[in-house]
Parts: sequence; C-alpha cells; structure tokens
Amino acid sequence: MIEYQPESRKWDYVSGRARLPVQWSMWLTHTRADPPSIEELRADIQRQQRVHASALELEKQYQAERAAQRLIPDSKPTPEMIEQPNQQVVSPISALEENVTKKERMKVPPSAPPPETQAWSPKTIRRGS
Repeated sequence: MIEYQPESRKWDYVSGRARLPVQWSMWLTHTRADPPSIEELRADIQRQQRVHASALELEKQYQAERAAQRLIPDSKPTPEMIEQPNQQVVSPISALEENVTKKERMKVPPSAPPPETQAWSPKTIRRGS
C-alpha cells in the first residue's frame, strides 16, 4: 500500500529545505534511462554516511594538529597552566611539541582511512532513447 506524504511536505522541496536524490533528478531530466532502484538509493545513503564520518574524523585530526601547533587558543586553562608565584608554567601542548618534532609527526601515516575515490568516466546517453 502506498503511503503519501502530507500536502505540506511539497513546500520543503519548493523552498529548498529538502532536495530530491541526484539519481531521481537525473531520471526526471532524461539524463538517465531508468529510474533509480531502492537498493541504489540505500547504497548512496550509506556512502554519504561513510563520507560524512570520514570528514568528521579528518576535522578532529585537523583540530588536534592545530591545537598542537598552538594555532587555536585553549578554551579553558587547565590548573597546571595557571601561573603560580615563582613557578614556570609549562603547558601540556608545549611539552608535547618538545618531545615530538614536526618531522617525526609527518613520518607517521594518518590513522584515518584514505578518502573514498574511484575512477569514473561519464557515459553518453542520448535523450529520448
């Protein structure tokens, strides 16, 4: 049995808050011969989730690297970093920088898997076929 969306749902597409999947847009504009299958749409959603998770992981690594290079100011000073009279303040980040040089960090491969890439060449399709 087909369950239709409420009438107000179409305004999400008109206003741009929601978008059709690319596969459906291709079929509707006749750049694709057959409509997308449910399996194809599910596989695309899973791919998008993997890419999103990889992007989040890369962003975390980037933030950690920037913090290690002291390009991002610390949000809250830790108790060890608060100055006390007649004592030298040593931040954990500077201690880390002293122990591990930049060249040594660059030798270590990143822990995240490489981004998902595949060779792709477009297929020419004649409209109306």
